Amino acid sequence: MNYIIAVGVFQSLMAMAVLWGSKQKRPADNLLLWLVACVFTHLTFKFIIFTSVEYEEIKRQLVTFIGLAYGPLLWMYARKVHDHHYQPARHWYVLLPSSLAAFWYMFIVVFIMITGKVPHPLIDAYNNAMVFCTIAFGGFALLALRISRKVPDFWSMEKKLLQHISVLFLVLPASALVLTYGFDLFHIDGAPYAILYRSIVYAMLVLMVLRVAHYKLSMHHLMTRPVTHEEIAAHAEPEPMPAPTPELVLVVDGEIITDDRCAKKHQAQQDIMQKLEEKMQQEKLYRDADLTLEKLSANLGLSRNHISEVLNQFAGKSFYQYINEYRVREVIRSLDKCRSGSVIPNLLLLAYDAGFKSKSSFNLYFKKITHHTPSEYLRQEQFPLVPKDSLA
Repeated sequence: MNYIIAVGVFQSLMAMAVLWGSKQKRPADNLLLWLVACVFTHLTFKFIIFTSVEYEEIKRQLVTFIGLAYGPLLWMYARKVHDHHYQPARHWYVLLPSSLAAFWYMFIVVFIMITGKVPHPLIDAYNNAMVFCTIAFGGFALLALRISRKVPDFWSMEKKLLQHISVLFLVLPASALVLTYGFDLFHIDGAPYAILYRSIVYAMLVLMVLRVAHYKLSMHHLMTRPVTHEEIAAHAEPEPMPAPTPELVLVVDGEIITDDRCAKKHQAQQDIMQKLEEKMQQEKLYRDADLTLEKLSANLGLSRNHISEVLNQFAGKSFYQYINEYRVREVIRSLDKCRSGSVIPNLLLLAYDAGFKSKSSFNLYFKKITHHTPSEYLRQEQFPLVPKDSLA
């Protein structure tokens, strides 16, 4: 068992280093770091106790209080993955039981070390409370598993990580339930199985930190790989179809007008374009990463053919070119805010918030519009001013 604990200490330390040093950070990664830090503290604490402490009562009879923090932290992490605007501090009280258990635990330890006596009633009450809370706090893992189903498939890596950790943390209450009540039901002495239970728990914690490290290393590989020619071709947009050349043409105030029918069509396209611009600026529809021409036409109450025709003939852009220009401008606006507030921006997070679904499409459109790659843009001495017709 000590070997499992030692491996867990080393692996959790490595996972903390990977999380801390990663440049591709998600808002929820801080909670993931706290979760791994609790595992590191838990296993380190146990390793010191099993190898250095002389009191067998402390070694064998006391359950570590840190386990009560796992469920709440996992639940907070799930909520942060699902909604990066979530503030974990709002639910600080879910960590209160682990704090109270820590005080109770330390009181018993200090009492034994000072008096040399074992307060069996206090230990029994503490262990009974810990078993009850451990089983009850399994509900946090179930809630996290439920939240993971609501995470968009685009965040597949985070979704799978959340599901795997939730399943692993269900081992804690399930094992405690079997050890406490299952053996009593069949009149089996559960004492010989206590070491097996602890070994399963420590092995589960080792698997959890290995899974976290694997997730961050996979994320690093994904975000640093070069964009392939196939991805560039997949995001390339067809050139807009040229407007048909009219037979009779008049030039009025710089605008090309044909007969009355063409003039009415020109006015109708202008009205649609104005309505589209208002929707984009007021409702920020472009932030929807799954926005399609069909969804946009349903929102505007117009046919997709009308919108496509207006964008091609009036604006001279394809649908995706038009939408992604808004997204790039949103990123530039956010960068301007970061500059004014002396904040180091995370470009990838800004891109996702603006509606881009992948790093490759963001890089492609960013360079097409600004004539710089994102890294070149950030290396400039001063960010360019946001255009007057931007979304600011």
